[in-house]
Amino acid sequence: WEIAEKNVGALQAAFMESMHDQISANAGYPIVTEPGPGILELSLRIVSFMPYADRDEQVTTRGSGEMRIHVEVRDAQSGELIAIYEGPQEVGEDYRINSDFSREENLKSLFDIWGRRIRASMDEDR
Repeated sequence: WEIAEKNVGALQAAFMESMHDQISANAGYPIVTEPGPGILELSLRIVSFMPYADRDEQVTTRGSGEMRIHVEVRDAQSGELIAIYEGPQEVGEDYRINSDFSREENLKSLFDIWGRRIRASMDEDR
């Protein structure tokens, strides 16, 4: 299943919104765009997405599908690789009617989970 070019920007915006909400909120960590001392660089790539139903199919599914991702965490100043993760992630956990709304909600929920995990990991290393 291909992600339409017109949706790439919306995915990036939703991801950044979740990262800001989960990482920067509550006296968290600032999100910056330039490398520097003590700055981590997070690179995430969606490798593939397998939906559980066709876009227009009126069915109930548990989540929207499965996404395979590739994530690298680097020291932004030196470029040193700190961590790497690649694997499948379910997009959504609840049974819902297949719709644009449920797919967007499932994706936002997944991005929020990633943000909370990153934040927890950063807090542990503080």
